[in-house]
Amino acid sequence: MARARALISLVLGAALGLSASAAGQADVGANPDAGEQADATLQETSSGQQPSNASEAPAPAACDLQALQAAAEADWRLREKEWCDPEELALLSAGVAALDACAGNVKPAERWVFPVARSEPSKSIGGTNGSGYQRARHLPCFATKYPGHPAHDLFVGDVHPTGRDRDGKPFEALAVEDGLVLVARDGWQPGDPAKGGNYVLLYLPARRWIAYYAHLESVAVKAGERIAAGQVLGIVGRTGKNAEPRRSPTHLHLGLWDAEHFRPINSYPLLQAARTATPGE
Repeated sequence: MARARALISLVLGAALGLSASAAGQADVGANPDAGEQADATLQETSSGQQPSNASEAPAPAACDLQALQAAAEADWRLREKEWCDPEELALLSAGVAALDACAGNVKPAERWVFPVARSEPSKSIGGTNGSGYQRARHLPCFATKYPGHPAHDLFVGDVHPTGRDRDGKPFEALAVEDGLVLVARDGWQPGDPAKGGNYVLLYLPARRWIAYYAHLESVAVKAGERIAAGQVLGIVGRTGKNAEPRRSPTHLHLGLWDAEHFRPINSYPLLQAARTATPGE
């Protein structure tokens, strides 16, 4: 009796196995490429690649360099005039619009990168509790002669104001978050009356703000360039009429303006909470 039951089990098992195999062959026979397609999809998925029919995000448009050149020239003339000339501001606005058109999808950072490499906010930000920022109550735009200091000076731990640390390394100026370069001005020489020396205007499209990095020893970017948070914009230096003399400690002058009216913004809360970064790490 037991032998009969075992024989029945073997027969049923063979029949079921044959049915499953036949069903599989029937599916592949109806679509000979089905097995290969399934294997290819599995391989692409396991390797982290998307199937070939996955949609790709369009590449950002190229920036209008002519508009940016006109904006850079207008910015320079505004600094020389030191008053809010509407025609010059319109050219600067056109430069901002050109960057908006090619910015793509940029989101504001939850936490900024501190603008001076290897520097801690608590030790670098000038003044006490952000007191280094002093803005006149009625300030038409950044270009006017104004009392106060509507920006933050971020001091570096250099030796004998050389702009270098104890190991002889320079302090890099870093992008606080993703942005695009609106203006990059280099070539300042001693005797030049320009107050900011070499500087970069970094447009932050997610906030529609402009960050002004001044007194740079050198500039490492160009107008229209896309910048990632923490990317090097230049080297902190001592360029500019008031920054060059030895009486002035080496610092990065960081101003922030809204891109609509070009009025200063106090960035102290964001700077205070920013994370320290070292290029390449």
